[in-house]
Amino acid sequence: IRAFEKDVDAVRCMLAILDGGHSHNLILVPDTNSLLISPDPSQYRCVAGQDGFTFLLLPTVLGELDHLKILHRNEGVREKSQKVIQRIKGWRKQGSLHTGVTVDKTIIVKASHKEPNMSDTLSWLDENIADDRLVASVLSVQTHSSDSEIVLVTGDINLQNKAEAAFIETRELP
Repeated sequence: IRAFEKDVDAVRCMLAILDGGHSHNLILVPDTNSLLISPDPSQYRCVAGQDGFTFLLLPTVLGELDHLKILHRNEGVREKSQKVIQRIKGWRKQGSLHTGVTVDKTIIVKASHKEPNMSDTLSWLDENIADDRLVASVLSVQTHSSDSEIVLVTGDINLQNKAEAAFIETRELP
């Protein structure tokens, strides 16, 4: 309990720093299920509540897509995963996902390829659990993007619960 309280206090401190200077930059981080439902970043405008935002793909999600395209028992999920991956390849043809590719005039699609350092994050996150790595990645993005609002887009209630415990804002696709 003491370790958890210490972790929560550290996150609260980070949030206090972040709350001090938002410039209304918005970064949406879709989880794997959100991408399978809607791989088109323009469909996330209703979640964003604005036209322009950064659509950030994290390594845990990219890895899960690769896994699903080959190993999922449901052919429909394999096909959806492959379509999302093809869309990502299309963005890569437009430019570097590391620096960002503009789509639909106002949305910047980026991909991060750096896995989170699990020893530098909340002690209750397990590196062997994809949702925990995703939470750790979002916390890392928050740390490095203090001028931005970071929102995890997920309909997964267990991931929402973990994100809430880590003080990460979540939203769902309609």
